[in-house]
Amino acid sequence: MTNPYDLNPAVAAARAIMISQSRHRNTKEKPLTIREAAKRYTASKSAIGRHLKSMKLFGKPAFSDNSVGRPRNLDEAEERAVTAYIMWLERAGFPCNQLLIEEAANTLRASRTPPEGPVGNGWYRRFLADNPQLQKKKLVRAFDRERAGFEAGDINDLQEFYTNLGVVVEERDIEASQMFNADECGIRIGAIRERLERIFYNAWMRKCSWIHDTAVNGV
Repeated sequence: MTNPYDLNPAVAAARAIMISQSRHRNTKEKPLTIREAAKRYTASKSAIGRHLKSMKLFGKPAFSDNSVGRPRNLDEAEERAVTAYIMWLERAGFPCNQLLIEEAANTLRASRTPPEGPVGNGWYRRFLADNPQLQKKKLVRAFDRERAGFEAGDINDLQEFYTNLGVVVEERDIEASQMFNADECGIRIGAIRERLERIFYNAWMRKCSWIHDTAVNGV
């Protein structure tokens, strides 16, 4: 069975604090503080404090959704799955933003028995606070920065995009039945290992997928 202290840096930090406090009773060594532990283990101070309190009161980390207080949106295994998903996106070269992360969390909650609703408005902020290692990932923020830059841009850029799109539709003889709205087609744009740009898109209605090679087929 996996040791719960190895699951999360905040738990390891809380355990280190408890050990240092116990050692302090028999030595003059200064006990480890939450601030120092957060820096040493790269963990959130609030998460360390939550686990430390639970370990002192109940003898175990605050992993359970049935613990005292407000239930967590995701359990420990689900949070690790979302974290792994973010890391995979970064390695694949795909931008990752709040929308994709919340979508992954909502998918996990919907797969429960019985299914549960989407995460709350403040979940994303708390998730990043509990996983500070993700805040160092450039791609977690890159897409949001690009979006902000686009919204501040000129309308001519948008007109140029749709003009070019119209040319591609006409040249490729793309019919209306081959076009999908955002809620009908999942899209990922990025670079795979060989750095060749691809567009992956899946049509849920037709239950099939395509890979569009921009290096060969253009936009």
